[in-house]
Amino acid sequence: MIGLRAWRWNLLLAQREHEMSLGRAWGIYAIGLFLGSVTPGRLGDLAKAYYVQGDVQMDWNLAIAGAVTDRLFDVAFMALLAIWALFQLELTGVWSGGGSALYLVGGL
Repeated sequence: MIGLRAWRWNLLLAQREHEMSLGRAWGIYAIGLFLGSVTPGRLGDLAKAYYVQGDVQMDWNLAIAGAVTDRLFDVAFMALLAIWALFQLELTGVWSGGGSALYLVGGL
């Protein structure tokens, strides 16, 4: 899964003409995931931007934009997965309950 996310992130960088090898992209992505897990404030995305800025000589604002865009893709995928699960698991009756639907949507 990390490999696919690193590949997607590398595609985002390539759109800004700052492509790197997939192995290097995977390494930087893994560092970002690790730091996002162990640091207060989840600094992994900032670490990814810092490393890519130094590695491919990218402007700091573009590096941060790439990390934020990558995070937005993650959120969009999770939202689509949640909507699919509501219908696949036949949880559509939850919407008529009012409060329960709020908990489900709030969990996104």
